Amino acid sequence: MDGIILNPVDITNIDIIETMRERNLPVLQIFRAPFNRLDYLIMDDEKGTYNAADYIIKKGHKRILMVTETPRLPSYREKGFMRAFQENNLPFDREMIISIPLHAAFEKELDECVKKTAPTAILAIADSVGKGVYRYLSGKGFSIPSDMSLMVYDDLPWMSLLDITAISHPVEKIGHRAGQMILNRIKSQTYAQVCKIKMNTELLERKSVLDINEK
Repeated sequence: MDGIILNPVDITNIDIIETMRERNLPVLQIFRAPFNRLDYLIMDDEKGTYNAADYIIKKGHKRILMVTETPRLPSYREKGFMRAFQENNLPFDREMIISIPLHAAFEKELDECVKKTAPTAILAIADSVGKGVYRYLSGKGFSIPSDMSLMVYDDLPWMSLLDITAISHPVEKIGHRAGQMILNRIKSQTYAQVCKIKMNTELLERKSVLDINEK
């Protein structure tokens, strides 16, 4: 084994990571970077969240509900979301950021939030949340985008089929760049300086966000 590319969830295996480091085995973290002494390739999700919210705002929406399943939203997502409102001179309401676990009551809880916050657009963070939101909207008889606009922070084939506008992590570009990084590290055999790369997300415009400005 000449090198390792991993997508770390947390730092519970720090002893193993330190052992690999001591043996000068190249390790590259992708998507997350909990180990500050290791190379990483991550996405600029703060900018991606900003781009998503800014795109929806530019379509005339002021009430955008951001839905996630994580109990605590990463600070960079909230920063990106908030910045989009600030730079468009709109008030920012933290009640428009909600976390709902993906369980049987997801649609019931989402319905309560929609009734309470009255959004005109929903930004779903992750494919799984996007599916839940889409099922909810379909089940309640909402027409996308005429009744409710929808954007998903992720991109899978079903979104393309349904013309859902999305923020994409360009997997092919990530894989190519990660391969280059680990091969360069294997060839150089130098580890004095940590290599830190942050890549941009891509906005895939389809037909699920209504342009209210045209009404």
